[in-house]
Amino acid sequence: MFAKTLVGASIALMPAVSLAQSTPPLYVGASFNVSTFNPFRSYSSNFYGPAVTVGYQLSPRWAIQTGASWERRSYKTSNFDPAGVTIFEEVKYDLRYTRLTVPLLARFTLTDPSKPLQVDALFGPSWINTTNRSMTTFVLRAGGSDSGTSTYSDNSFSAGLGPSIRYAVSPHLQLTANSMIQAQFGDDVNRINRPFSDRLLLTTQVGVQYRFGR
Repeated sequence: MFAKTLVGASIALMPAVSLAQSTPPLYVGASFNVSTFNPFRSYSSNFYGPAVTVGYQLSPRWAIQTGASWERRSYKTSNFDPAGVTIFEEVKYDLRYTRLTVPLLARFTLTDPSKPLQVDALFGPSWINTTNRSMTTFVLRAGGSDSGTSTYSDNSFSAGLGPSIRYAVSPHLQLTANSMIQAQFGDDVNRINRPFSDRLLLTTQVGVQYRFGR
């Protein structure tokens, strides 16, 4: 009786098992992210931070993916007034920038999807939140100092395109690298009035990716 029940249950579950095995796999990834602002200018600047990816394989060649990257950059600078033109002997700046980027990308595989080494094209929009925090310290010539802090946050969007390389070290684990050139758009008047080349952003990621399913 038990054997008949087991056989009957197996036959009944065969369509479901077949469907589960043919379901396109989900994949997740983690990477190190470098973003270069004004990449073709002498005054370019780099942001560094982690990034995560979540994607869904629609077909052997097409996939969609999203995720988030968080980056930070900070530096200090100062201005001196040795001639005594102002009451300030020195003005110090402590600048900190953070960026949160959430992309929505399509991925198209250009090479044979069954091979270990695969080359893709990535393209799509991203939402970007940038927060600038500035601490200014005024060193008085007569002695003493005064300081103040200001914070500015800006939201923008970008459209990007670039190549991606994946290498499968196992059926589920891949080493990944990609680079995208993006153009930023938003309501910031300063950004809109700048030359197009000053709104470009180069983003490069190197990491690993785990693929679920078969």
